[in-house]
Amino acid sequence: MYGGKMRPVVVLGILAALATASFGQVDEEKTFKQRVTEATNLYKDGDLPGATAAFEKLHAQNQRSSDIQSWLGFLYLRAGQAAKAISFLEFANRHTPRDVEILNNLGNAYLLTQQDDRALAIFDQIRLISPDLFEPLYNSGTIFLRKKQYGRAVERFREAAKISANDAFVQNNLGVSLEGAKDLIGAGNAFARASDLRPDNVAFARNAGLSLLGTLRYGDAVLYFTRVCEIQPSDLAAALSLSECFIRLDRAKDARQVLESRRELAGDSLVFWFNLGVLRADASDATGAIQAYERALQAKDDDIDTLNNLGLLQYETGNMVAAVTTFERLVGLNPGSTAAMASLGAASAKAGNLPRAIEAWKSVVRVDPTQWPVRLDLATALWETGDVEGAFSHYSAVAKGNPKSAEAFNGIGLYHLRQRKFPAAEAAFRTSLEARSTFAPAYNNLAVTLEKMNQTSRAIQTLEQGLKIIPSDIPMKKNLSRLRSGG
Repeated sequence: MYGGKMRPVVVLGILAALATASFGQVDEEKTFKQRVTEATNLYKDGDLPGATAAFEKLHAQNQRSSDIQSWLGFLYLRAGQAAKAISFLEFANRHTPRDVEILNNLGNAYLLTQQDDRALAIFDQIRLISPDLFEPLYNSGTIFLRKKQYGRAVERFREAAKISANDAFVQNNLGVSLEGAKDLIGAGNAFARASDLRPDNVAFARNAGLSLLGTLRYGDAVLYFTRVCEIQPSDLAAALSLSECFIRLDRAKDARQVLESRRELAGDSLVFWFNLGVLRADASDATGAIQAYERALQAKDDDIDTLNNLGLLQYETGNMVAAVTTFERLVGLNPGSTAAMASLGAASAKAGNLPRAIEAWKSVVRVDPTQWPVRLDLATALWETGDVEGAFSHYSAVAKGNPKSAEAFNGIGLYHLRQRKFPAAEAAFRTSLEARSTFAPAYNNLAVTLEKMNQTSRAIQTLEQGLKIIPSDIPMKKNLSRLRSGG
């Protein structure tokens, strides 16, 4: 499944409205109150620097006015100067300790300067005075989230959600908190809610998709990854995740279509080209799959899974020279893999290099003597290269370990036939046919044995039975590596 999830924790805007009380004494040219009104109007007109300068002049003339200090603290907050705002807001708070707006701005100033414990103390004061105020609940939730106190963060975001049920940021951060608290189902629901409230937000849609994918709700995840892909078509990770969801839903055609449509964006993405190779192979597009795996190797030339799948396709399409080269590379990278060594043996045998096949298969058997199919292949190769005793040893081992192996008893019979031990050969061939009555080679070999024993009529009867059997080719066992996760 794909990279880390980015979960933005959003601090909402500072409350702008502050109570304006009656101010000081009459100035020589105009009243102090009139100048405050003018400074306030500058802010209302959007002139933040002008308003700040005006209030700074007023403060220089009257440094004991809590209202002026409250305004300056607020304006510095709006200008991104939270540290500068704190002393003014603390002064105002000492003079009017239950003023919710001053408390809120002071809490936000602490929050923005990473003084989390002070901010929480202020927000808790606000909850006692005005429990239905949204912003302190939200911002205290962000602090608990930052502290990784997920349970308390969940509590605060849920309280905030009761006040503002359609706030997408609350739902998103509630999802982060629930995920931290290991409530993965609840987290997925919250992320989905956030994305549904703000379907244009890529981060919310991605969070929902990843969370739902992580809890195996593939059908639901499709909606959100599709949303990401529609908003941001260049998001390759989302496309990979969407493709994975389709695979889990047995919609391989849709999964392949998603990846095929983004080939130009894939670059050297190992996961992309590997997964496309798997999907093309499943769609019987061996040529396309080989091309995809070759592109994957351009991204990482020593990737074991890619080499394995590429080698198997080269084997299946008859390109044995290439298959041997690929499996040699695979064995070099993963010398302890019996599957890789067995594949190298099979490809080498098909390429006509029986000595290399024997060497590879012997390596497998040394590690795991119970690899009966490999031991059969090894025995057959030894027989064909003239090592009759070696072949008999392995045929006997397979027959002992797997009494239903028609091939093993057939090999034993051939050995006894060669030694002119006809009764033993007959017994072995009959045991082979008991194991699998449709095994044509045993009919032929039994007929030859009976002929050698001067039982011509029985030999002919046996041969006629065997001629009715169409031998089947047993393909090399596939050890395919499957799809990888992308996000």
